[in-house]
Amino acid sequence: MKLSGARVAIFSVLATAAFPGIAQEAASAFPSRVVTLVVPALPGASFDVTARMYAQKLTESLRQPFVLEHRPGAGGTIAYSSVAKAAPNGYTMLLVTSTFVVTGLMYKDLTYDTLKSFAPISHTSSAPYVFYVHPGLPAKTLPEYIAYAKANPGVINIGTSGAGSINHVGAEWLHSSTDTRVTYVHYKTSPTLLTDILSGRIQGAFSSIQFSKPYIASGKFRPIGLTSLTRSAVLPDLPTLAEQGAAGFDFVNWFGFVTPARTPAAIVGKLSTEFARAVRSPEVIEALKNDGSQPVGSTPEQFNQLLIAESARWRKLIQERNITLEE
Repeated sequence: MKLSGARVAIFSVLATAAFPGIAQEAASAFPSRVVTLVVPALPGASFDVTARMYAQKLTESLRQPFVLEHRPGAGGTIAYSSVAKAAPNGYTMLLVTSTFVVTGLMYKDLTYDTLKSFAPISHTSSAPYVFYVHPGLPAKTLPEYIAYAKANPGVINIGTSGAGSINHVGAEWLHSSTDTRVTYVHYKTSPTLLTDILSGRIQGAFSSIQFSKPYIASGKFRPIGLTSLTRSAVLPDLPTLAEQGAAGFDFVNWFGFVTPARTPAAIVGKLSTEFARAVRSPEVIEALKNDGSQPVGSTPEQFNQLLIAESARWRKLIQERNITLEE
């Protein structure tokens, strides 16, 4: 007798529930072929470098190829949607960052749910942003910046990577929490934003330590503070915004990996263990150190809690500040 697809699926679930050893056996044999790691960016982007680093480490430890598939566009939703629809067997994974949660809140009519369509694997690392200004702005510290912004409401132009982007909502958080008003200028490309802040057309922005450090060293950017709760070893003399008065301000870019929902827990656990092992390797630690990142290597449960907390925080801010993609 030939079973329908639905009956096969039901039988598989019942068999796994009745015989948990089946799931364990499947996990022990995983992976037995190529694993695809989807990257929501073009080759050469910072995401790409991160993904290649982990793909290499997992290829070495699990003795099967982990290959990258780039799916840029639509704020990452093309990549997210494709992985959400992939077979839940661990052979398709997705690199996600803090943008993943914000995108899920900003875009309408998505074919996936950020918290329900994916199985979190591991939160691998986190990195603070630097909030910096053009040297022509008369502010060297956060209190001085706040005082100037309050005396000149709407005068300061803050550059972002797009309306509703992660650095847009992060900037909204800072300015709403300090009761200051600025003007946001949204860019489609980083080079254009860079040109405008170097020329003084815009007066401030949030960027990674890796991107900001050379311009800080040359005096072309004036750093106001780090967006994390703790200082960075890469810029040890730069205080955080929190220690300068922005109490509780903790805005970081995190990296992690997910796979389609309903992927067997044993396979998710095996992948999580391998990511945690990769994060502890000297090569990865050194690579993360160079761009100001902190290794994490969480469990799936810990990563899930992070996604839930991030979603709640950004949803509240987006609703309160009425942030849209059309600004």
